Amino acid sequence: MKRLLFVAFVPLGCDASEADGVPQQRARPVSSATDEACEACHPAVAAQWAGSRHHRAFTNIDFQRSYTREPEPFCRDCHAPGTKDVGPEFATDAEHRGIDCRDCHGDGDAVQTGPGPSVDAPHEIARSQEFGTESCARCHEFAFPESSRRPASFLMQSTMLEHAQSPFSERSCASCHFSADGGGVDHSLASTRSPEAWRRALRVEARASGSAVAFTLRPVGVGHALPTGDLFRRLALHVEWWVADERVSSATRYLARHFEPWRREDGSLNPAYAWPVRDDRVAAQTEFLVEAEGAGRDVGGEWVWWVEYQRVDAREDDRPQDATIASAVRIAGGRISSQGLDGIVAAN
Repeated sequence: MKRLLFVAFVPLGCDASEADGVPQQRARPVSSATDEACEACHPAVAAQWAGSRHHRAFTNIDFQRSYTREPEPFCRDCHAPGTKDVGPEFATDAEHRGIDCRDCHGDGDAVQTGPGPSVDAPHEIARSQEFGTESCARCHEFAFPESSRRPASFLMQSTMLEHAQSPFSERSCASCHFSADGGGVDHSLASTRSPEAWRRALRVEARASGSAVAFTLRPVGVGHALPTGDLFRRLALHVEWWVADERVSSATRYLARHFEPWRREDGSLNPAYAWPVRDDRVAAQTEFLVEAEGAGRDVGGEWVWWVEYQRVDAREDDRPQDATIASAVRIAGGRISSQGLDGIVAAN
């Protein structure tokens, strides 16, 4: 890989650094070393990165489906930042690297990183207390394109604002997302697709309440809304009412950022433009009722319920139940029998 010259990479997890990300504004560094030099000096971290979703940010199938529909530079600049600085002959290589070490640690002639001990290194190191959060902001907080017709102040992703308003605003993003089991740091960034991570992050309780199930959702140690990030992520609260081995009714509530299609002057809908109407993602302990028509009346009945984190392939703002599910993580689930219809069931 020869697309750019760069200084050797100082990664999270080695004794030379505790790096986590990149400053929002950066210039490509100039040096005689290449990408391979970064990985050669830091093989353990390079292996973690090689298996990460950051490495596959451009090539993963979820993004490619979306990008095929909307091949905008606006999207590619975050999913393969290196393409902005290379000619067409190197663009494919940059896409296959996704978000790499230079995108997170390069700024001028120094390797950017978080606080840590003074060490000998074959390159300059610039340490910053804010590095572990500011580095994430470049791709995790930004406005919609002007062509979207949405309010100028309405962000397409708002993770950094959510973090600033959370009880954990003094902690860096890296302190959670780069932490490894048993201590240390990890560049694999697997938490958003990890069932174990989701079950640690969200406590769920469910109880019967007449013809509905009342869900109590409580985030644990989370410094942003659940789910945060792109608009294709949501929580789904499912309930079914069963009597004598027959499903009588069912219902689902989706927790997400909700939009309504733009209405033309003649009253018809233009689904290409959607207006924000509400946001019911989980930012603090909250209760949600999910009601199923005709449920709760039969003494021999039983509730079946479960909670999922879903990523949809394409949004259906006026018909969320029809959206195609790209992937799902089951966070919790259970049953409430007719003998315990007023009881609370702790799910996880």
